[in-house]
Amino acid sequence: MSRNSVPAQFRVIHDCARWLPLTQNWIYETVRRLPDRASSVVLCTETENSEDFAGPRIICPYEESWPVAVRRVVFESVRRRRMCGRRIAALSALDADSLPTVVHSHFGTQAWQALPDLRALGIPQVVGFYGFDATFLPDSNPEWIDRYAELFDYVSAVIAEGPNMADTIVNLGCPREKVHVIHLGAATEEISFQPRVWNGDGPLRVLMAAAFREKKGLSYGVRAVGALKDKVPIELTIVGDAGEDQEKQRILRAIRDTGLESHTALPGFMSFDALMQTASQHHVFLAPSVTADNGDSEGGLPYTLAVMAASGIACIGSRHADIPELIRHGETGMLADEHDVEGLAAAITELIDDRNRWDSILKAARAHVESEFDAWHTAESWAAVYAGCF
Repeated sequence: MSRNSVPAQFRVIHDCARWLPLTQNWIYETVRRLPDRASSVVLCTETENSEDFAGPRIICPYEESWPVAVRRVVFESVRRRRMCGRRIAALSALDADSLPTVVHSHFGTQAWQALPDLRALGIPQVVGFYGFDATFLPDSNPEWIDRYAELFDYVSAVIAEGPNMADTIVNLGCPREKVHVIHLGAATEEISFQPRVWNGDGPLRVLMAAAFREKKGLSYGVRAVGALKDKVPIELTIVGDAGEDQEKQRILRAIRDTGLESHTALPGFMSFDALMQTASQHHVFLAPSVTADNGDSEGGLPYTLAVMAASGIACIGSRHADIPELIRHGETGMLADEHDVEGLAAAITELIDDRNRWDSILKAARAHVESEFDAWHTAESWAAVYAGCF
């Protein structure tokens, strides 16, 4: 097929390690909104949360015939790459009169593992980078620089969720003309806008939600809230749990150090619906992300931040990665520098001291998400990238 001949309909294979962790729900929100011309199939090595992320056809050849204990050993980055035959067989098992196909590999690691298969089949490949794959891995293991050079030479397109992520990918060696900036998409039509403004009656309720990883900066958020507990009545909820046990201990220590034990709820992980219900009872959402000591970072921005901004809760983030793409200081939320406990506390205080601004900030945040971070827009943009591969 000519590269200038775009098919009226084509198949997109979403190449994932697992379909689908709760923390990667943004992939599902966009996949299920792809236009009819892009028929979706998921190719993965494991499935989880199937009841929450049903819809596309799922092909999971490894899970169907390999014991879990064996998969855990075999499917390491390099070893998994040697399983070309099984992946090629899975791809070839699609309908004999198969549509023109493009593979969208989610995460750079997954893309590199799939590369020999796709090159052998001559199938165009799109890759989406999401954070650790563009930051931590290349910093911790220089072999990934060479692996990505091989990947960037073959791929048709790379999707970055913001300009900071795009620059990071270009700095890894990807030609800039292959990089497309497309924000992660929130299901705004399904998110009720319920503006919450603290009126001073009862405690100020502050929410954070993330896996307990250093890059999420949760301990800084705890210390910022703790700095205010003697000034205003305050309650803190931290949804999530140990992505890294060391980070969990850091968070718990911050709670003890600030005397917030009786002011803090730690409900663990919860479903998206439960999280949104919890958020509806809070006034402020904190996303104090930082660059971790090992180099890991958001790369783009936390998807939860876009969802929260759409829901009507006042959002405060850090000047980290692509968070300023969503949170414009004083317009759609408030910002503080990374690791800046005093700055985070000052941002909360600024909202408390000028509650008349909350309504305009919340409305501006919702409008910004609808305009730039809507899942329907993201899906159309992904489809346009796919079409450009033919």
